Parts: sequence; structure tokens; C-alpha cells
Amino acid sequence: SVVEAAYDSGLFRERLVDVAGFSLGGRIALATASIYPHLFRRLHITGVGAARDDYAKVILESWKDILMQGRPIDAEGGDDGETALRSFGWSTILATYSREFVAAMGATKIRTWVDGIVNQNTMEGISALLEQTHGEVEIDEWSPLLMARRICQSQGNIAGSNR
Repeated sequence: SVVEAAYDSGLFRERLVDVAGFSLGGRIALATASIYPHLFRRLHITGVGAARDDYAKVILESWKDILMQGRPIDAEGGDDGETALRSFGWSTILATYSREFVAAMGATKIRTWVDGIVNQNTMEGISALLEQTHGEVEIDEWSPLLMARRICQSQGNIAGSNR
């Protein structure tokens, strides 16, 4: 899982860490801290809703459908997922940032972000992130509220937290 990969990276072995996360990165940070709270000094997250309204659910479903496009139907079909990742990248940027922000950044810079999404990820990895961090049911073990509750109730509270 993503959480295990973060732990296996070795980052947490040398010192307590301060982690900041926004949106999907915030959910990943929250999931990691809910499993390994004793490894965190500080956790700052933003853009992580406790619940998802219908608009957000539609966006999430569209992302999942985009990623499904890259899955080969048989051994001969499909590409390596690049088309789906590229579509996912454009879609997430347009759903996440305002028109004004995108215009201020410019098409050339935004294109480099999409290229980064394609070059630094795999379709399977992004799909797994969405499944693990964006569960359908708000009461599953990966819901933001339950992850936060686990952190607060853990024996190894995040250093400096005041619950």
C-alpha cells in the first residue's frame, strides 16, 4: 500500500518527521499517520474533507473511469496507461484549481505538471491511491474522520498534538 511504501522508504527511521499534505497528499499523510503516529512530530493537512458531497463524488467517479480506460482488455490491447494517466492529470488539475489559477500558471506550466503525473506515476499506483484514500463509504477505516480519531486515540500521539 501507499502507507507501507512511505514507511519502507526509510524516511521515518532516522527521526520524527513533519509532514504537510494537501488534498490527495493530505489523505495519504493522514493514512500514514493513522498507522504510524509515533513516527510523526507534526502533521498539517488541508483540503481533506471529512465528507464528500455529490459534486465531489461525481468527480471521483470520473477519475476512476478515466483510469479504467488504460487497463488492457487483453494481452494485445491497450497502452501502458499513459493515455489514462494524462487524462487523469488534466482532469484532476481542472477539478482542483480555479480558472483564475490555471490561467495565471499558463498552459505551458500546467502541461509540465501533467507530464510529471505521467512520468512519476503508474496507472495501477494512482488507482490504488484513489481506492485506499477515497473509500466509497464514509465510515470505512480510511475515512478522514476515523483516521484522525485513530491518531488522537493512539498511545504514540503525534508529538506536540493537543488532540
